Amino acid sequence: MAAVLIAKASQKYHWAITSKGKVSETAREVVNGQSKLASYVANDNAVDPSKLDIWWASFFGTGETTYLSKVLRYAEPPEKLKPATQLVLGATAAWSFKSNCKQHKAVADFAKKCLQTNTFPEKKDFLRECVDASKNGKGS
Repeated sequence: MAAVLIAKASQKYHWAITSKGKVSETAREVVNGQSKLASYVANDNAVDPSKLDIWWASFFGTGETTYLSKVLRYAEPPEKLKPATQLVLGATAAWSFKSNCKQHKAVADFAKKCLQTNTFPEKKDFLRECVDASKNGKGS
């Protein structure tokens, strides 16, 4: 995930990746689209719990809220999800989004904005829960 964060920050801010080592090498591969990982990072149709980590690393590397929208799109309470693969993805997305609302003001601000603009009307209750958790210190 460190390589993805570095790659995304490098792309956004036009920073050269000059360090040596495996993480930097992998980051350069992601930027250049030259590896299996680079293909996975670029393909938003291949969504699994690991893709959530890709999106979080991408958000923290760039600050772009499009990645938060991608995570939020998959966040669902377990009782709404079937089969097991959706349960794991939805529950993981929900947990990570709520937890990061508690820990990071930018994520909580995004959740508040989504509520104010009704961007995700089907997630209104979940977003309220996340915003409340960010205020009360109950993220996970």
